[in-house]
Amino acid sequence: MRARIFEKLLYQSKNFSHIRGDSIIALSIPLLAIGVLTEAYFRTDLGDAQSAEACEYAASEHTINSSHILELEENGIVVIPNALNPEMLDNARRDIHKFQANTSSQGDSGFANSGLTDDIRQDQVAWLRIPQLKNRTTEREGEKVNVKTLVDEGAPFVGDSLVHCIRLVRGVAHVLENSSYTGSFFHRVPRQCQLAMYRGDSKSGYKRHLDRCNSSIYDLGLLEWLRLSDYRGRAVTAILYLNDPKRTVQEGGALRCWQPDSLQSNDSLERDKRENKELNPSWDIQPTGGSLVIFDSNRIDHMVLPSTTDRYALTCWVNGVLEDK
Repeated sequence: MRARIFEKLLYQSKNFSHIRGDSIIALSIPLLAIGVLTEAYFRTDLGDAQSAEACEYAASEHTINSSHILELEENGIVVIPNALNPEMLDNARRDIHKFQANTSSQGDSGFANSGLTDDIRQDQVAWLRIPQLKNRTTEREGEKVNVKTLVDEGAPFVGDSLVHCIRLVRGVAHVLENSSYTGSFFHRVPRQCQLAMYRGDSKSGYKRHLDRCNSSIYDLGLLEWLRLSDYRGRAVTAILYLNDPKRTVQEGGALRCWQPDSLQSNDSLERDKRENKELNPSWDIQPTGGSLVIFDSNRIDHMVLPSTTDRYALTCWVNGVLEDK
């Protein structure tokens, strides 16, 4: 039986012996290209994103009112001070230090480079999610009881106050839709938020940029265009500052913003204009602890200035369809 199988394989190998090596290489190139493009297409943080409705959070509803929505629509940006009370802010800051200590004990700082080159951005970031719990049956004193445990038991520590902050910024999307916000629609909210840490070394910052990518497939090429799908869908940016509430202007770290004259044009020419000249004077927003900043990802150019003390910001980018102007 084995001899017959060997003879069959030998016969088949002879039939394919006429295929040249360069033909095999030529045939493999399209397969490799398809593999690379497929990887780029599925490189997204929105795979398990939630609807705005699923992100409803009472604290967000209480913090953001109709006048804030109107200001966001008219100016493209709104600053809401004291979105966190002093006790919650203090506890959230403690949670950050616990997060760092916990990950450090595991041989990891919890923060990593953003992935952009150092001449553009010098902060370090951590990606935080609300811990997902599952019911598990265990035995205590001879009785079976149900307890809640983490779905991912290896996930980094995220304390209750930091979870509140994550829910607060993710809840922005529901407030916008519930308030009939007209800047964008059909919002989707990633499950993970970015906690950025800028060292107080008087040099760590982030160059001027727009959160939404409006470059065309011709500007970027197909591969990069696919890889930037999340950036191309950003509609609203929500930033919650987790710094000392008594932080001074002299400590730096301000969010410097620009609003272009033309809000309608999104082509590459308009983008070049934004990058090469200040169409409108800039203004600075101080990263005071507890402040919530919400802005239109497609309208507000911004940069982070260096600071002399460590600077923490929790950011959620809400994806959506822009208003058709």
